[in-house]
Amino acid sequence: MITASSKEQVEQLVEIQLTYDATAYFPCPYNPDLNKYPHLKDKVGTLTFQQKDCNPYGTSIKVKVPVSATTSQQALEEHFKEAFEGCYAEYIEFDNLNIWVPDESNPADGDFKFNLYE
Repeated sequence: MITASSKEQVEQLVEIQLTYDATAYFPCPYNPDLNKYPHLKDKVGTLTFQQKDCNPYGTSIKVKVPVSATTSQQALEEHFKEAFEGCYAEYIEFDNLNIWVPDESNPADGDFKFNLYE
């Protein structure tokens, strides 16, 4: 398993608390509401995909990343995708990557580093 990109080997690493949304699409039989869409009767049971949330509770993980990956959400996403592709991972879509910054006076509280909704 690949654990460090060439960028990580050159650049100083910093530990972050990585948060993310993760969804995956799982194969399932197509089951339309035939009362609403009777014309789809021939499609019942055909292969389709259903989206599932793989991180429904917003679990975060502590990881080390290059300092440059913490400068913007775009930099974090680029580093993440590079590491993800370097491990030949596929079929899961990761969105809303962010860094959780705990409040030093109250570790149970904190805020996200990047505002994703600007």
